[in-house]
Amino acid sequence: MKLDSAGLQNAITNQLSSLRTQSQPTDDTSKTQMRSGNAQPDKVSLSNAGASHVANEYIAFEGDVHVLIVERSERADRMESVLDRLSDAQQNTLIDTDLIQNEDFLALAEELSDEELSQLTNAVEGLRTTPQQSGFTAVLSAGKNTDNLISTLTDLNAETRSRVLDEVDRHAAKIPLRDTSETYQPNGQISQTQGASSADDLHNFVQTVSNMEDVGKTLDTLANFSDGQQSGLLHVFGKDTELGGRLAEQLSDRSATTKDTTLNYLGGLAAKADPSLSSMTQKAGSSGEDYYAIPEHDNLSSDTLLGMIESSVGILENYDLSDEQVTQMSTQLNVMDVSDQRAYITITETSLDQLIGADSQHPEDMEANAEVMDTVDALRSDATVRDAVFMSRMGDQRDTGADEDHRFYEVKQPGTGERDQETLIKVLATDAWVNRKNEDVDLSTRAMHLADNLDELGADARDQRVHDLNRLIQQQVPLVELSDDYLQQDTQDFQARTNALAATQDMEALRDAELSVIPEQRETFWQAAGMAGEEVDQLVDLLNKTPADMGEKMMNFLAEEAEQIRNGEKTEEQGRESVHELINFFESHLETDDRKRYLEGL
Repeated sequence: MKLDSAGLQNAITNQLSSLRTQSQPTDDTSKTQMRSGNAQPDKVSLSNAGASHVANEYIAFEGDVHVLIVERSERADRMESVLDRLSDAQQNTLIDTDLIQNEDFLALAEELSDEELSQLTNAVEGLRTTPQQSGFTAVLSAGKNTDNLISTLTDLNAETRSRVLDEVDRHAAKIPLRDTSETYQPNGQISQTQGASSADDLHNFVQTVSNMEDVGKTLDTLANFSDGQQSGLLHVFGKDTELGGRLAEQLSDRSATTKDTTLNYLGGLAAKADPSLSSMTQKAGSSGEDYYAIPEHDNLSSDTLLGMIESSVGILENYDLSDEQVTQMSTQLNVMDVSDQRAYITITETSLDQLIGADSQHPEDMEANAEVMDTVDALRSDATVRDAVFMSRMGDQRDTGADEDHRFYEVKQPGTGERDQETLIKVLATDAWVNRKNEDVDLSTRAMHLADNLDELGADARDQRVHDLNRLIQQQVPLVELSDDYLQQDTQDFQARTNALAATQDMEALRDAELSVIPEQRETFWQAAGMAGEEVDQLVDLLNKTPADMGEKMMNFLAEEAEQIRNGEKTEEQGRESVHELINFFESHLETDDRKRYLEGL
C-alpha cells in the first residue's frame, strides 16, 4: 500500500538513520526492509527537515516485508494506479517481489482487465512457493518462472492470454498461504525453503506454456485430461515439453482408468528425476578406468527416469495396445521398486521389438497378438528375470569385505551395459517364443531358471555366453514373421544349449564338462546335454567321471542320436529316452568291461 506523508517521512527518516548505523548488525526481528528508489547519497540530509523535504519528492509503497521508495514520476503514478486495482494482500505481493517496478510487468498489467490482473497477481504469489521437486529444478524454477510467465503472457493474443490466466489462477488456488513469520531460525540463520507439492502444478504449467510454440494447442491438449490427470502430465511437460506432448497424444483417447494409472506412474517418475544425479553418474567409466558402484546408483537420475518415460511412450507409439494392456502395465509398475521398473520396461520394449517389431506408422494390434503379449508377460512378470536383466548392466562384483549391505559392482563402459542387457533379453525372448507351444514348459519358470543359471557364471562369463547364444539366433525379420517349422529347425543349436542351461542345477559342473570335451565334439556335447532334459546333471556327472576314450565313444553315440532327431528320423522324446537308458546303464553297471561292451554294442 502507499504510505501517507507522515508514514513516508517516518520511513525515510528510518532509512536515513540506518545509513548512520550501516556498519552495525541488522536486527533480524525487523519486518521491514528499506529500499531507496533513485535517491543519490550526496543529496541526502540526515536532519528531520531534510527528511521532510525528501518526502515531497518521493513516494513509498509498503508491502508485507519490504518498503519501496521511488521518485515521484509518471512511472510512479503508473505503479500506484496498478496497485490501486488490487487488494491489500495482492499489493503486498507485487511490492515484496519488486515486480511493481518491472516495466514489462507494468506494461502487461495496463493491458489486463481488473479480473485478469488479479489472476496474474495470484499466480505471482503462488510462484513464490517453491515446488516439491528434486534437486536444482525446484530452486531454479521458483526463481525464473515469474519472469517466464510475464514474457509468455506479453506475447499471447488476448483470448489465449485469458485462458492461460484462468489456468494459473486455478493452480495458484491450490497453494496454501505462505507462513512468512518463520523467515529466520532462533539462531539467526535463514530458514531453508521447503518445497510444497501443492505448488508443483503451477510451476510445471508455467514451465510448459513458456516453452511451447503453440500455447493454445497445448491448452486444448490439457483440456482432454482431468485435474488429477493433468498433475501427472504436467510433471512430464515440466521436465521435457516434447516428451510431454507425445505422452498426451498417446493418452488423449484412452479411458479414464488408463489415463489415471499411466499418468500417476509416469508423472511420479518425472517428479523424482534429479538432474544433479545425472551429472555424477555420467562420469562413470568416462575416463576409461575401472569404476565401481552399487547397482542402484543411477536409479533416480534424470537420465534414467526420463529414459524410462521415453521408453514407455515409445511402446505406446510403436504398438497398438488396448486400454486394458496399458492399464495392466502401469498398475504392475506402480507397485515395483525402481530397479524392477527399469527391467520391466526394458524387457517389454526389447522383447516386443524382437518378436513383432516396432512400427510407429503402422503399429500392430496387440490384442490380436495375444501370444506375443503372453510371451513378453512371462518374462517381465518374473522377479528373477527382472533382477538378472537389471544386473546385466553391471560388471563383476568387487570384494568389499564383510560389509554385505553395500554391494559394489563394476560400472561398464558407456553403451556396453545397455548392449549386454539388450542381448540377454533377446536370448530370453527367443527361447520363450520357440517354446511357447510346448505343453511341458512353463515359460516363466523356464526363463527364471535360465536367467538365474546364466547369472551364476559371473558377469564376464555370463556376457560371453549370452553373446554366443545370440549369434545362433540372428534373424532379419521379427520372429512372428517366421514359421514355427522354420524356427524349430533354425534354432536347434540354440535350443540345445538353452535346454541344458535352463535344466541344470550345477552350472559349474556343466561348464567343466563342456571344457573337458575336445573342441571337435563341443557341438555334440550341447546336443546331448539338450536331449538329456531334466537329466542333464546326471549326464554331465557321467561324462566328468568317464575315462576319455569311453567318453569319446559316448559322445559319438549321442551325436548319431542328435543327427537322427535333426533329420526327423527320431523324435525328441526318443532322443531323451536314449540318453536315459545310457545313464541308467552306467549307474547300474560300474565295471569297466561291462561299460565298454555296452558302448561297442550301441
